Amino acid sequence: MNGQIISSLVPFGTASKLVLLLDAIFFLTMNATTLHFAFSVTLSKLYTNSLYATPNSRASFE
Repeated sequence: MNGQIISSLVPFGTASKLVLLLDAIFFLTMNATTLHFAFSVTLSKLYTNSLYATPNSRASFE
């Protein structure tokens, strides 16, 4: 079940969009704190993982 949820979230970028939205909300509402940096670091890791996964998802050209 968890595999199905994760496999449906990854192609549409739902996790990245959710973290991006949380980052923007925390930045705009709590600008005096640095809590939004936690979401920024997580977002950069999500972008990096999607960049690494892109060549693996391509079909082979034989």
